[in-house]
Amino acid sequence: MDPQDELRYEEIVSRAQEAISTLTEREMAVWALIATGLSTKQVAGKLGISFKTAQMHRLHLMEKLGIHGVATLTRVAMRLGIVEQP
Repeated sequence: MDPQDELRYEEIVSRAQEAISTLTEREMAVWALIATGLSTKQVAGKLGISFKTAQMHRLHLMEKLGIHGVATLTRVAMRLGIVEQP
């Protein structure tokens, strides 16, 4: 990874770590399931909520964390111990 990319990633991780306390229990659950590779539709089914509700939880958690992609969301979840690394 390019040093600038690594610095940017560290900033994202730091910001996410600070924002974790603002996430609801449901947003944390959605994050963990998305980070394990489930789609939003699968997350909704697993949590017994509607697809739209799962989408909103995902949107809110990504806004709070300042993360714009599922790959980064997953990487940060692994880095912070939200999910285990494979």
